[in-house]
Amino acid sequence: MEMVIENLPSHHIAYVRQVGPYGPANSQAMEMLKSWARAKNLLTASTVLFGIPQDNPETTIPEDCRYDACIVISKDFPMNELTPNLNETELPGGQYLVCKVKHTTEAVQACLAAKK
Repeated sequence: MEMVIENLPSHHIAYVRQVGPYGPANSQAMEMLKSWARAKNLLTASTVLFGIPQDNPETTIPEDCRYDACIVISKDFPMNELTPNLNETELPGGQYLVCKVKHTTEAVQACLAAKK
């Protein structure tokens, strides 16, 4: 697993949130996001996709852990249609621990443990 601290700019994102234990459902959330993005012709060589584990499973019960599968979109991308489980927000710029990991329970937990 590669881990670095990066100073990221703010990004406008669309995301699918998965709530529950980190693991296979994270990959399913990412696949749901990719399917939506593919249908909107958003998947290109320059597309930025990332996952954000929002909670530490050592301090949050597994059933309440949140994971966001995200894609960077333009601020003017039309999100006016009703798409179940799809949200949009602004990810604030700043310093982030960036972990390049596989979407497995063990890899995500190792990344979270490194944040401490």
